[in-house]
Amino acid sequence: MPSYDVIVVGAGPAGAILSYELSREGMSVLLLEKEKLPRYKCCAGGVTAHCAALLDLDASDTVEDTIYSAGVTYKFKDEYVGRSERPLAYMVMRSNFDNLLVEKAREKGTTIIDECRVMGLRMEDDGVTVMAERGRFHARVVAGADGPYSAVARSLGIRVGTDGGPSTAAIEAEVAISAAEMEKHRATVSLDLGCIPGDYAWTFPKREHLSIGIGCSSPQSKKLKRQFGKFLATQRLGDYAITKFSGHLMPIRGVKSPLQQGRVLLLGDAAGLIDPLSGEGIYYAIWSAHLAAPVIRNFLDSSPGDDIDLRDYALRVESEIMPELEAAYLASRIFKRFPFLTFKALQKDERVWRGCTRLICGETSYSAIRKSLGGWGKIAALLSRGKR
Repeated sequence: MPSYDVIVVGAGPAGAILSYELSREGMSVLLLEKEKLPRYKCCAGGVTAHCAALLDLDASDTVEDTIYSAGVTYKFKDEYVGRSERPLAYMVMRSNFDNLLVEKAREKGTTIIDECRVMGLRMEDDGVTVMAERGRFHARVVAGADGPYSAVARSLGIRVGTDGGPSTAAIEAEVAISAAEMEKHRATVSLDLGCIPGDYAWTFPKREHLSIGIGCSSPQSKKLKRQFGKFLATQRLGDYAITKFSGHLMPIRGVKSPLQQGRVLLLGDAAGLIDPLSGEGIYYAIWSAHLAAPVIRNFLDSSPGDDIDLRDYALRVESEIMPELEAAYLASRIFKRFPFLTFKALQKDERVWRGCTRLICGETSYSAIRKSLGGWGKIAALLSRGKR
């Protein structure tokens, strides 16, 4: 049975970045992916500026458009347009972006096997055996980076989204339009607030088409298709063709959901590390990979008598990532309750837009904003006085 230092399951950003970082440190790494690479991924494909800053490798060849402005409406009416002199986000197709990261890992020595679905794990004294469609593989450490329906998490008895955390549902279409219409959408994203109570719809420009989608909390998912059609009609696209249409569920981690058991770690979407306000997952996927890599390296370098294990990964996620996600969750509760007042604040006070751009660019954080405002509760109380 082939044996490795680390087996990484899932070739998205979390898995690819972790494989890249471990391989360049000289560890033997196997990356397993259930789909044939490169594979299509249902995703808006927005790499925010603060996410791009986390990458220590060049992914510019995959950028299809660079975003400098956002047009925001409320229930398909009015419009606020915010502009920035610096890039806010980079539009990518996940098939190209993820595959570039995978190839960077391969260049550093990662062994990659695609079309290889993981069926289960078996814990052993000296490591973990991964049972997959194309054989059995052994590793001293296994990292589950295989998305919200993670086979690794399931093998551990973990079901993110049933642990007290909320879930978000989304549908998205790739929409082909004329070249003339595409020019109208360059460098700008379109967002509609309140189309589904407390959630939003989006239009993201790619090189030759638009990615148009809508998300909501999972209990409201029955409304998605109807509201998606309404939003699509407001975009005035002329003749268009929907080339892909898909949906997905994004379970968000509850505060007690395990991140590590024994020699197994969970990263990114597999751990439910998703922004509950914006739905951003790539940033937290890469961040969790950066946190996991040195912990795994220290564990593999340790001697049997050393008091070193993988629990430090969970501790680092809890201390560094979770305060941000918890602050984002509280902010999302305010937005879901007061979407109209959120929109009016954006229209009336330029400081709101500037705060958004600073957040997207990584110059501030949810936690810092929450602290500077004296807590979200005071903001909610203030907004409730003018609730529509």
